[in-house]
Amino acid sequence: MIITGFLGSGKTSFLSKILKLDEMANSAVIINEFGECGLDHLLVDYLSDQTFALANGCLCCNVNDELAENILDLAVQNQQGLLDIDRIVIETSGISDTANLVQNIWNNPQVRFHFQLEKIITLISALEWSDNRSTYQEAERQLAISDTVIISKSDLLPVRSRDVEVAHLMAEIEMINARADCHIMPLSAAQSKVVIEPRTDDVISIDTPESPAHIIGAFKTCTLSHRLPVETKTIELFLDFVISRHADTILRIKGLVLTEENPGRPLIIQAVKSTLTPFEWLKQWPSRPQTQITLIHIGTDSAVFIDLFNSLTNVPSIDRPDKMAISDNPLSITGLGNFNPD
Repeated sequence: MIITGFLGSGKTSFLSKILKLDEMANSAVIINEFGECGLDHLLVDYLSDQTFALANGCLCCNVNDELAENILDLAVQNQQGLLDIDRIVIETSGISDTANLVQNIWNNPQVRFHFQLEKIITLISALEWSDNRSTYQEAERQLAISDTVIISKSDLLPVRSRDVEVAHLMAEIEMINARADCHIMPLSAAQSKVVIEPRTDDVISIDTPESPAHIIGAFKTCTLSHRLPVETKTIELFLDFVISRHADTILRIKGLVLTEENPGRPLIIQAVKSTLTPFEWLKQWPSRPQTQITLIHIGTDSAVFIDLFNSLTNVPSIDRPDKMAISDNPLSITGLGNFNPD
C-alpha cells in the first residue's frame, strides 16, 4: 500500500489512524521524507519495530534503489522469521512523483515476486489544493495515479462557501482521475476499513502528465538543531516571524522542540504555508532530547532561517559582511585567509 499526497495534506495523521485498525496488524511501515533529517516517523502515533525511516530523497529519483533494497530486505527477514509482516505501507514524501515510484519499484521483478500492490491512496488538502495544483505539477500527478482519494481539511474552509468549494474540488478530482474512489475526512472506523481494502484488479495506471525534472530541484530543505532547552515563547516568535515574512516561500514546517517549561516531553510544531497547527506534546522523547526543526521551502536562502533561529536561541555567529571580510581579505591573519564562513 502506498500513501501519497502533497506537503501538508495529512498523510502522517491518516497513517496513524489506519495503523490502529485490526486489519492493519503485522504491517511494516516505510516513511520517506525530503531532506536530511526525517521527523514524520516520530509523529506517527502507532510505532513498532517494523517502522522505518528513509530520508534524503523524494522517492522518485536517487532513493528508488534504496527503497527496493529495503523492501527486499524486509521480505528476507520475514521469510527467516525475524519479522512478522503481512504488508508494507509506504508513506511517500510530499513532493514525490508517485508515478515514477510505481514504475521504478514495480518494474523490479524481485519486488513483484514477493509483493502485490494493494492500493495507492492520495490525500488532498481542500485548503491548499487549488494553489498546489496551479503551482506544483507533482500534486496533480499524485492524484492521477491513485485508486482512492481522501479530502482533508475541508472543515477549515469558510462555512458559507464550504459545500460549493468541496463540490468543485470533487469535480476536479473526477476530471483528473474518474476511476478513483473519493472520501472526505474525518473517516469513521467503517469508512477507514473500506478505504484500506485491497483493489480487486492487478492493473496499475501510470498514465500521468510528463514530470519536468527541474521541479524537484526547486524545493529546498533547512534543518535547525539545538541541544539546549529553549523557551516556548522563543519558538512562537520564530514561527511567527517565518510565517509572516516568508509565507510565499515556506511550504512546510515540522519539528520536535526541547522546551525549558517541559523538557521531559517534546513539543510538536507543524505548519503548512501560513497555517500553524496548534502545539501538541509527545508523551516521551523517541531519542536524545534536542530541538530539530525542518523547513521545506522555495526561493529563500536557507541561511535566512538559520541566522534567525541562531539569534533567537543565543547561538553566537559572525554576521555575513564580517565573514566575507575575513575570508576575502588578502591581508588576513595566516590561517584565516581560507576561513569557511559556513
